[in-house]
Amino acid sequence: MAFENLRKKSSVKNDGDVIFGNTLDSDIHLMTIDMAYVDEYESGAAFMFLSLITDKGQTISQRIIFTSGDDKDNATTYPVKKNGKPTGEERYLPGFTFCSDLHLIATEGTELADMEPEEKLVKVWDKDSGGEKAMNKQVLTDLIGKKVLIAVELRKVFKQVNKDGTYVDTDEVISVNELVKVFHAETKKTMSELEEDMEPAFYDRWLGAYQGRVIDKTVKKGDKKKDTKGKTSK
Repeated sequence: MAFENLRKKSSVKNDGDVIFGNTLDSDIHLMTIDMAYVDEYESGAAFMFLSLITDKGQTISQRIIFTSGDDKDNATTYPVKKNGKPTGEERYLPGFTFCSDLHLIATEGTELADMEPEEKLVKVWDKDSGGEKAMNKQVLTDLIGKKVLIAVELRKVFKQVNKDGTYVDTDEVISVNELVKVFHAETKKTMSELEEDMEPAFYDRWLGAYQGRVIDKTVKKGDKKKDTKGKTSK
């Protein structure tokens, strides 16, 4: 897997600190990185697998896609549209921003493009056998054991099933976690705040907007459903 295409572009604007939307409550959790490796799907889309342990001993695992597939040239960006028409601008994929910020903060300055994974045997879930199986993975050893603060959303979503190679929604509603933002464990600063030498303001802004909320992703466009804290879900 080549990483040069992960290098950031001067022509692409960062989103900055924007609030987008065992399960954890929506909160900012202090976490230790227990496992991190990179891999790709058959489509060519690259992802980072993370297994994290909170300071309370809870474990959360997630795959975060940080490039598009082969059909979109494995890009880290997507074209911005306005009223359905391309504007000529690009934005980073949310997954790329998350993985890039995580790597920069945890390694104190190393870009995702410069990561140096090591091939190691890792126990992973094997859908064919229905259990764990030791497989060779490209492990990001520089991340293992590092502590970071991560904003986690608790979301209500429709369960998806694989139908002829495509994941489709079912009528079953489940609760899932989404890792949405990384903060420095000691300063509580985001990557943007670290780069601009700003005060850590976004940490409290995010808590004020999302702490304790359940983000309802089952709401159809135009509905006026409320989440558990009485705020209309996004």
